[in-house]
Amino acid sequence: MTGKTLLPLPPDEVFMNIDKTSHNKDSIHALEGAIVTWTEQIRNILSLNSETPLLAGENPGPEVEVEFWASRAADLNSVHEQLRGPGISRIATVLEITRSTYFPSFSRLCQEVESARIEANDNLLHLKILEPYLNRLKIEDFTSLVLLFKPILHVILLIWIHSKFLNTTARIVVLIREICNDIIKRGQEYINSPSMFEVDAGEVVALLKDCIRICVAFKSIFCDYKSRTNIECPSNPWRFQNTTLFVRIDNFLERCHDILDLMQTILQFNKLDRVEIGGTKGKLLSSNVQQIFADFNQAVIPFKMFSYDIASVEAKQFDEDFYNFRSVVQDLERRIGSLISQALDDSTTVMACFKILDSFDELLERDLIISEMEDKHGNLLNSYAVELKMVQDIFIAGQIKPNVNLNCPPRAGAVIWVRGLMQRIDEPMQRIRSMGSAVLRSEEGQEIMRAYDAIMSSMQHFEVTNVDEWAKDLELTSQDKLKQSLLRREDSDGTESLFLKVNFDPALVCLLREVKYFKLLNDCKTESQNLIQVPESANQIFVKGETYRQQTGNLELIVNIYNSMFSSLLDVERPLIQAKLDSIDKVLLKGLKHMNWKSQAIGDFITQTMSITKEANNILQTCKANVKEIQSILTSFANNLMMERKANKSYMVDEYKDLFISHLRARYVAIGKGGSDMHKYLEGSLKVLKVSKGALVWRAYVDYVNHIVIEGLAVAILSSVKYLKDQIDPSFLNQRDVNPLLEISLRLAPPDVVFEPIMGSTRSGDGMRDIFFGWLNSFVNSATLLSRLDSQESDGDYLADIQENRHVLHATAQVSRLYAWTEHQCTLFRESFLTYAYLWTIDIQQYFQDFFQAETKVDMHIKTDFLSTCPPLSAFDSQIAKYKHLQFEIQDLPSSKTIGFFKIDAKPIKNALSSVLSKWIHQFQDFLLQKVIADVTELSDFINFTDKALDMEVVDQDSMLQVMGYLRDVRKRTESTDNMFEPLRQIVTLLTKHNVSTPPEIVNCLEQVPITWSNVKKKAMLTKDKHSKEQSTQAEKLKRQSKDFEFRVEEFCNHFKRVIPSDYSSNFDKAYEIIDHIHHENNKEDPLPFGTLMDLKRDAARLNEMQELFELYVIDYRQIDLCVMETRLLKSVWDMIALVTTLFAEWKKTKWDDINVESLSEATKDLTKEIKGCDKYVKNWSAYKGLDDTIRNMQTSLPLIQELHHPAMDVRRWRTRGPTPTFRAGRAAWPATRGITGMQVRGRVLRAQAQGLLPAKRGGTTAQEPSTAASMQC
Repeated sequence: MTGKTLLPLPPDEVFMNIDKTSHNKDSIHALEGAIVTWTEQIRNILSLNSETPLLAGENPGPEVEVEFWASRAADLNSVHEQLRGPGISRIATVLEITRSTYFPSFSRLCQEVESARIEANDNLLHLKILEPYLNRLKIEDFTSLVLLFKPILHVILLIWIHSKFLNTTARIVVLIREICNDIIKRGQEYINSPSMFEVDAGEVVALLKDCIRICVAFKSIFCDYKSRTNIECPSNPWRFQNTTLFVRIDNFLERCHDILDLMQTILQFNKLDRVEIGGTKGKLLSSNVQQIFADFNQAVIPFKMFSYDIASVEAKQFDEDFYNFRSVVQDLERRIGSLISQALDDSTTVMACFKILDSFDELLERDLIISEMEDKHGNLLNSYAVELKMVQDIFIAGQIKPNVNLNCPPRAGAVIWVRGLMQRIDEPMQRIRSMGSAVLRSEEGQEIMRAYDAIMSSMQHFEVTNVDEWAKDLELTSQDKLKQSLLRREDSDGTESLFLKVNFDPALVCLLREVKYFKLLNDCKTESQNLIQVPESANQIFVKGETYRQQTGNLELIVNIYNSMFSSLLDVERPLIQAKLDSIDKVLLKGLKHMNWKSQAIGDFITQTMSITKEANNILQTCKANVKEIQSILTSFANNLMMERKANKSYMVDEYKDLFISHLRARYVAIGKGGSDMHKYLEGSLKVLKVSKGALVWRAYVDYVNHIVIEGLAVAILSSVKYLKDQIDPSFLNQRDVNPLLEISLRLAPPDVVFEPIMGSTRSGDGMRDIFFGWLNSFVNSATLLSRLDSQESDGDYLADIQENRHVLHATAQVSRLYAWTEHQCTLFRESFLTYAYLWTIDIQQYFQDFFQAETKVDMHIKTDFLSTCPPLSAFDSQIAKYKHLQFEIQDLPSSKTIGFFKIDAKPIKNALSSVLSKWIHQFQDFLLQKVIADVTELSDFINFTDKALDMEVVDQDSMLQVMGYLRDVRKRTESTDNMFEPLRQIVTLLTKHNVSTPPEIVNCLEQVPITWSNVKKKAMLTKDKHSKEQSTQAEKLKRQSKDFEFRVEEFCNHFKRVIPSDYSSNFDKAYEIIDHIHHENNKEDPLPFGTLMDLKRDAARLNEMQELFELYVIDYRQIDLCVMETRLLKSVWDMIALVTTLFAEWKKTKWDDINVESLSEATKDLTKEIKGCDKYVKNWSAYKGLDDTIRNMQTSLPLIQELHHPAMDVRRWRTRGPTPTFRAGRAAWPATRGITGMQVRGRVLRAQAQGLLPAKRGGTTAQEPSTAASMQC
């Protein structure tokens, strides 16, 4: 059986033969061994005690006690059954028969088991009755445990009385201590010490007080039942000591009190966080309070960071920590007491002292602070005595003319004043009395009491006297004031004005206010204050006070409306509501002349007057409201600008154009809608006024409103213009730290540097000036969105008014000046980059050619080496360094610049300049690099080819010529090649200096090629010696051919001079045919005897090549070059002749009326400049002279044609005597001026002008002008 003691039986063979072992010593010995084992087991069971866990330092609950006796009872019952069983009984019988020495002790052990079993069963029986209450002790709410204590202790008392075994001190003490352990455990769970610093200290204090209350209640109830035992069982009362019984719960209570003290201290000191002290030392003292609070929080930190359960009785570390905490708190209490003393000394009034004491609240209850404050009681009494004297002086000085509040009536105000003084000394007195009788019994206290009573008596007398005097005065005047008229006209300089005033006497108002305040004082009086008696007559008026207030309120409303109408009525509005105003004045006459405050029909009068006044006022206010709405619309136009932007952002032009257009469209829609609304409001005023649109008074009112619209629209436009001005004003942008509005870029657009977009105006309207002034004009053009209010057909707008507005003109002029300044500054910035214009305007290739030629010519006289045809390397080095320096200079230029409202991005122009400079640098570097590569590669190829070619066998003339060509090539380049190696190495060094890498294979080849070149030269010398005989034979033959060719050239030149077309003629086609024939076209029908010029040129080149090949003198055939030059120049002269002839022929086809002499003269001047630019070699040729004469004749004719175009030259005068041009209808109108001098033409024109005046004087008519179809020709 699990949990029960089993007594082991002897071996089976012994047990089966138990009856036969009585004489067998071994068997007896085995049985005695079993007895020994059973004895040991049973002794172990009997030695167990329920107090063992307590003695071991554990803290078991009462359930352990119940479980112990249940287990013990079960175990002993089991052992008892085994001892009474047949097996063990037979063994006991054998041992008894054999008289074993173990039998007596075993017999006594069985009796002990029986006694212990009876005790265990009895204890379990009684404890089972208690068990339900013990279980509830674990699950019931902690605060409800007190209800369980009496049932538990009552059952324990019954057990004590009726139990045979549990009625001993040891048993009850163990049980009570275990119950205390459960209560302690529940208390620890209830206060939840690990998280007590995470919740409000007040809540923890409440929990701790509950815990202490429960524990104390258990002890108290226990003591009650302990006393009952003396009565119910006097023979066996509970005599055990409480200190021994409750040692752990007492320790727990002590710990709870310590924790309660800790938490209450925290709760009290936490109030320091909100303490603020005033006075001259207030700042210093408040700082000290905060420092004390900080020091206190620092002292609490160890408890918040504890590593043990502070509610655990076994946690002894708490005692040390709490002692240290108390020491710190005591020091802080002394500091607080000193600080309060300083604050009290610094306080100027008694109430200020009490307020300081209130600030520290519960901290004042702490012993050390109380001891510090005892010395301050005398000071408080002295301060209060000073306060009494001050109040007495104020009362004596003010009792004749009290200091009454502005809103109070005089008599009630005086009572309020004196009661305030009374309250000022009464409240401190009550606080002093609460400090204890010892304070008042002192000499200073007695003196203060006497002074207090005397001052209070004087002020109470003043109050009574003041009320009595008021009651006497009101009887004399109240009824007469009610007989005055309801209304009166306000006086202005001794005359009645148009403005009304309610005629309710102020004395009546004062009476009503006095009564009201006296009644309020009665309602809120204190026990020490007297009840104020109000006279009956005043009460009667006060009863009707609400009626008077309503009447005066309504009349005030009428008066305010009436006066407001007249004060706000404009001259242009008065005629519109004049009839309504007359009706109001007629009704008001009753209130001004006939009715008083005792009249019965006041209500009807008010109703009638209110109605007609409101009607007129509603009409006027509707008109004014409509005007205000129109003004509000115009104000919204001004407030909602027609452009917007983010101050911290710069926009790209296209981006802001889209944003501007989008916003402008929205504003245009709003302005258009506002214009429609303004027309509606004006129509509303017309409708409420019920006048005709054509009425003069209405048209005058419309002009008034129209002027408001113009001014408001101008303000709205000015707002947007000013905003635009601010956005382009550099001073505004800098002061407000606003980013420039637009971001533009400066780009290179060869041959110029341009902004993007273009800064000025463009034909397409996309320039920056076009865009900007488009924005500005869009503000002004918003005036076109509003239809005029003063136009009958609603077809006009306000654009002209806005354009003529001087403020708008001034603002737009300011904007224009700012923009012009900004544009000028941008231009200056752009021009700063134009200093580098030569980098992109100059053609790199042309510059390089000029540089190449100039540097080569300068250095030609000192060069004889490979670089004699190239500029010196120092020149290349200088050029490369110069452009690299420019690169660094460009990099140092600003990448962006802010000018006005432009943020200029200069990175594009800088990048472009860097790119251009890279091209310049590359031009020089690449030339050198390519020269090295080309020269080394060409020389290497030449050496390889020539080395193989020189091995050719000479078998005929062609092979001979080929070998001679190879030898000539080696001979021609020997000098230059010998001098090229060192310069090439210098070029490679220069390129390396400028970070340009030469291909490795070229560098290697440059190292090897001098050796291979030397070998080729040696091989050429050997080959020349080998073929010297054949070379001599061919050279003689070539000399003879050269002589024959010289004779042929001479004959060709003579023929050339005879046949070339050097005379002027208009038949330029024939001249072209001759030039082409002699130059390159050898006509088979008419062949040239010596060939064409191109044939001679080719033959001369072939002979020169052969002469050079065989090392003969190379003849320069200059006659051929001269013929080529003359042919080219002659061709250019005939090109001009063909152009002039064709052009003049076209001009002569022009009709007379269509001749534009000015245009033709300009064209003729251009032709003159063109032929003057011809080579001076041709100016002696007759063809050139004829061309010049033709153009001069045209220049002479054109002015005459201009004279003949005079209007006075009609057909009749063209037919005068003398040589004149002739007309033919339908022909081209180009006059032939041959035989006519300029003077003749001018004379005829002057005579025609003079004769043209006579018909006009005589009243006759002039001859008909020539038809535009007429023409002139020679």
